[in-house]
Amino acid sequence: MTFSLVGRCERTGAVGAVIASASMAVAARCTAVRAGAGAVCSQSTTDPRLREAAHASAAGAAAAGNLLADRAVPAAMLARSARRGGDSVALR
Repeated sequence: MTFSLVGRCERTGAVGAVIASASMAVAARCTAVRAGAGAVCSQSTTDPRLREAAHASAAGAAAAGNLLADRAVPAAMLARSARRGGDSVALR
């Protein structure tokens, strides 16, 4: 399974991305962050049958996952990140 989260700090404009996956070195293949542009994540498994992978979005953030046991995981990831809204993107 793969979990990904991208976010933007409203205060500083900083962007960031994080991925956790069972696949080795997936973050090196599935994240792209560029100053002045933004951040994006893809999922490590490219199987068309997985296009219903779970996702959630909020102002300045998005989370997704595939092969999850519970489709509520991305929403929980966003909720946890929002609770640390005063922290930098890196600390969230």
